Amino acid sequence: MEQWAQYNEPTVKHHKHLPPEPYKDTAKSQTVAATAAWTVECLPNELLGAICDLLPNSDIKNLRLASPLLGQKCQLKISRVFISPNPVNIKVAMTIATYECYRLGVEEIIWDDATLVPSGGDGLLFHEYSEESEAEVPKEFAVEDQESFTWFARGCKSSMKAAKDLVVTPAAHGFLFEPLNRTPMIKSFPYGFIYPVPRGWPTPLPRNQWELAMPWVGDDAVEENKDLYHGFRIVTKVLAEEERNVTELMFDAHQLNTGVNHLALNRGSEEYNNFCDIQKRPGFQKLHLSLVVGFYLAEEYEICDEGHSWTIDIHKYTSLFDVFPIDRWQQLTHFGLSNVLVAQTDLIAFLLKLPQTVQTVELSFLNFMEGDGHYISLMEDIRDKLDWKHRPFERRIKTFAKIFCYLLYYGRYICIDNEVEECVYSNGPQPIQLRQRGNSSDVDPGTGVLKDLFNPAWERPNDYSTERRLVFPRQH
Repeated sequence: MEQWAQYNEPTVKHHKHLPPEPYKDTAKSQTVAATAAWTVECLPNELLGAICDLLPNSDIKNLRLASPLLGQKCQLKISRVFISPNPVNIKVAMTIATYECYRLGVEEIIWDDATLVPSGGDGLLFHEYSEESEAEVPKEFAVEDQESFTWFARGCKSSMKAAKDLVVTPAAHGFLFEPLNRTPMIKSFPYGFIYPVPRGWPTPLPRNQWELAMPWVGDDAVEENKDLYHGFRIVTKVLAEEERNVTELMFDAHQLNTGVNHLALNRGSEEYNNFCDIQKRPGFQKLHLSLVVGFYLAEEYEICDEGHSWTIDIHKYTSLFDVFPIDRWQQLTHFGLSNVLVAQTDLIAFLLKLPQTVQTVELSFLNFMEGDGHYISLMEDIRDKLDWKHRPFERRIKTFAKIFCYLLYYGRYICIDNEVEECVYSNGPQPIQLRQRGNSSDVDPGTGVLKDLFNPAWERPNDYSTERRLVFPRQH
């Protein structure tokens, strides 16, 4: 037996169809890895830190596993934390809050205000044929859950003392396979996982363009409707009670047809009082507020969908001067309107009152009152009636403008910032055309740049290229 093994050893060792000996190959790999880790460990801490600044967290994680010393030297870059009722997001947020080296680096807290659709579905067929009835959650349990999550949010905010920016959004999930924020929960989904994308805040019913604002106070108010704004209510409550300040507060629907119920900010409501307390704090710099401003009675609106044109007839237009206390904003640096109904005469009068400190103005996705303006005449009035182009070059107000494109792909838009700047300040050509019924606007092919609200890296020329047409439609 011993002689046979000795005789066949050379044949086995050099046979071209056999793999190399596994133990020798593993030992060689470990030696190479150990040598590489030792080489990296010898780098100065400053150089190693500069290298880690250029690496994504996924690569830093692998580097930390190479050796215990690299695990101490190479720190993950955690500048934002995601909070939501999901257990995965809660676990990650609590872990970050536990370690001082990580929690002190958190600068932004993002509240995902969209909870997953309950298992079993909510369709009519499910309820009709399901043999199991869904048990109603007792009211005292719901109140207890609300208080518990408020306590958790307060604890996260107090431990992450460097966090100055707070975002509440129902759009974190974006669209299927295209999330706006890759939260820990979304990262935990299996590859290719298909699920009903939640929105959180109320969204329009099918075939409707607008969501109606339901009563917030009084006998007509329903607590279940208010609970849909779970994150908004808790965040305003916690921030109003906390002594620490935030510099930026954003309730951002990301151009989805939804927003915070404007009736929640009526005088006398708890949310209004909390909201005012937050803005009174010193150091507050930026507010982004997406609102649903429709009346809760459908008769108050007469909305006609004309393809790309929406004609809106409201009995009483609310002036911008009644909404924004522009006379009290003497240090304002940016003012923006997006997806708002405006009257051109009122808007121009409002822009005339902007303080000299304003550096940027955004006028995107505007809808105009019938018979009172459109984008073409608005650009002409900005050029001719305002003094912006007569200011010194370094003090000129930079103007941003975006319009939704004519693709059946929700979230894509045409950015015409450069064209608007040229039109206003250099008497350039009018970038916008009025081709459709009503006062809706359009642009010629070749004008502006196609971009995506949910994918900042996506950018295409605005033309009729084949690449541009190869897209899948998105559902609102």
